[in-house]
Amino acid sequence: MIYYSKHLDRLVEIKKDANPDSWDEHWQKYRRRVPEKSSLLPLFAKKIPKGATIIEGGCGDGVHTVSLAREGYNVTGIDYAEKTIDLLTKEHPEVAWIRGDVRKLDKDLRCDCYVSMGVVEHFWEGPDDIIKEINRVLNQEGVLVISVPVINFIRRRKITEDRYPLFSGREKPEEFYQFYYSRREMEDLLKKNGFNIVYSRYSSAFKALMEDGSGFSGIFRMLDERAKEGRFWAKALILGLRRGLRPFLGHSLVFVCNKKDKRCA
Repeated sequence: MIYYSKHLDRLVEIKKDANPDSWDEHWQKYRRRVPEKSSLLPLFAKKIPKGATIIEGGCGDGVHTVSLAREGYNVTGIDYAEKTIDLLTKEHPEVAWIRGDVRKLDKDLRCDCYVSMGVVEHFWEGPDDIIKEINRVLNQEGVLVISVPVINFIRRRKITEDRYPLFSGREKPEEFYQFYYSRREMEDLLKKNGFNIVYSRYSSAFKALMEDGSGFSGIFRMLDERAKEGRFWAKALILGLRRGLRPFLGHSLVFVCNKKDKRCA
């Protein structure tokens, strides 16, 4: 269930508390296939050469971590889900895996690129501590790639039309899952914590349609089911929608950032 918090101007999703045990359970059920080529590579490949050090904080089932390692990067995956990290260590011993908390990383860690895909929104206290830690471990010329669920124009319209129930609490609910952030708030958070935004783009446009496509959501979910059944026409249509809508709509926003020059800070 998704609520709107007026005092935060965020959407609040109440589903299942995001904690190490729940993530272990999730990844046991929903392991993803490692892609042949990393979808993240175009975001930083020109600035981060092969062999550079990458940290993926909140790596989950490790699909991005493993795919980047196969591209020739020196990658470390970090997550606080113990069973998931143990399994990844056995399955992919060629990659470095650490059980750790992204809010307090090892003091000696350093990297040329930090990847955080759908992580910071799951912490009720907000992303400040995590972004500060990223800034600390990232080399001065490094790159941050970070994504969060976004209040896109469909969700903003639903807010103005009072189509979300209100969340009036100030304390963490028992089954808090994640926040949805506005573009402006995430931009402000990144800048406040020492980053310049190089560019941003929407991601997962089709997921946004399935979740928030008003009366058409059922049609989009049916299309997704046909694609999973292997129907070529459904796959082609979804691909076309993703490409066509990416400039305007997405479930998430991806930001590519570099560190502010300390001399100018």
